Amino acid sequence: MNVCLSTRDRIKTRPSRPLPYRVLSTASLLLFLFFLFAGSPASSNCWVRAADDPRSSAAKQGADHLAKGELDQAIAAFGRAIEQNPRDADAYASRGHAWVEKDEFDRAIADCTQAIRLDPKHARAHAYRGYAYAGKEDFAKAAADCNLAVRLAPQDAGVYTYRALAYLAQHKFDEAIADCTKALEIAPTAVDALEARARAYLGKDDCDRAINDATNAIALDRTASDAYVTRGLAYYDQGDLLRAIADYTKAADLDPQNAEVFLNRGLAYHDSQELDKAIADYSRAIQLDPELAEPYCLRGISYHAKNDMDKALDDYDAAIRLEPKYGEAYLRRGLAYLARKDLVKALADCDKALRLNPKDAEAYHGRAVVRQNRGDLMGAIADYSQALRLDPQYAEAYEHRAQAYQQIGQKAKAEADLAKVKELEQAGKNP
Repeated sequence: MNVCLSTRDRIKTRPSRPLPYRVLSTASLLLFLFFLFAGSPASSNCWVRAADDPRSSAAKQGADHLAKGELDQAIAAFGRAIEQNPRDADAYASRGHAWVEKDEFDRAIADCTQAIRLDPKHARAHAYRGYAYAGKEDFAKAAADCNLAVRLAPQDAGVYTYRALAYLAQHKFDEAIADCTKALEIAPTAVDALEARARAYLGKDDCDRAINDATNAIALDRTASDAYVTRGLAYYDQGDLLRAIADYTKAADLDPQNAEVFLNRGLAYHDSQELDKAIADYSRAIQLDPELAEPYCLRGISYHAKNDMDKALDDYDAAIRLEPKYGEAYLRRGLAYLARKDLVKALADCDKALRLNPKDAEAYHGRAVVRQNRGDLMGAIADYSQALRLDPQYAEAYEHRAQAYQQIGQKAKAEADLAKVKELEQAGKNP
């Protein structure tokens, strides 16, 4: 008996920059956060200090460039300010801020450290450096710097926002929400704090509050592309694909060089069965950032849905070359091999996916399907059962396990699983 996979067995994700799907890894969330909030503290007008010396034209130019998101020009201008005054702690801190926004964490740490040597109580230098340490996943140092920044400047909304971002990188959503709320008490129109809190609510699956904060951020700044992205993610999680696509499209208009926007919109198009549009968006994301593995994997899934297995396999191969520990890509490639009836390669890829993600219910389900098609019914039942232990609401695992039970003559168990499928379907209709 051949067992086929339905649309349930696609990547379920709110992809970010760059996102392993379904569950945000620490590194992935960090990359999203640093991309999402690039320049936003500057836009709130509480973090750009013209290296805070109006007498320094170079520092003022740097601050102006930073506020506009012109990071290379800002770095050059702050460099000139440092040449003019090598003891200007503000210039070092401001250049560190720009390096952070470019994800150049080591350079950011170096500049902020020099600022702190010159001025040990420079709160913003500590905040920027803490942000950079979070980017390197050195959360102990990140916490030390961010906490000190808050102690040094307890009335500066920005230090709370930066600590919130560090908390977000660690999936400490409640702590992030508390810091953003404090920032908003100090500066009620701080768009960056609203955006960060929206992301934290999204991390807690509180889509309504995420949408509310993102909408308020947009009301304050109609050009806040990242707020449109966050709201789009929340709409996506609610299953409102039309609104999600509309928000991603607005974000793409505002920030057409943002690969993440096209990655997100591509996923929404895929779920809307607009596969050609999804493929076009994934291709655009690849063009903008060819080192990202995720758009290759997602494009492969869309090609798979179109039964173009050659292109799907090419994309899965590319994703794995870019990210050799990308468990989802192995799983999807395994399922493509299954579609080609190459069961040996299919099983090998599913095994690899499970070694990389041993708590992935979909990977167990995928391997179960391969085993069932190979005639290994007991192995298939064991994998379906493990998938259900990890995800008790996984209707297709019950359905396919029922088929396996029927094949070995265990009618009562098959009927029990099919009854569970009906129960889950009914619950879905009447949540």
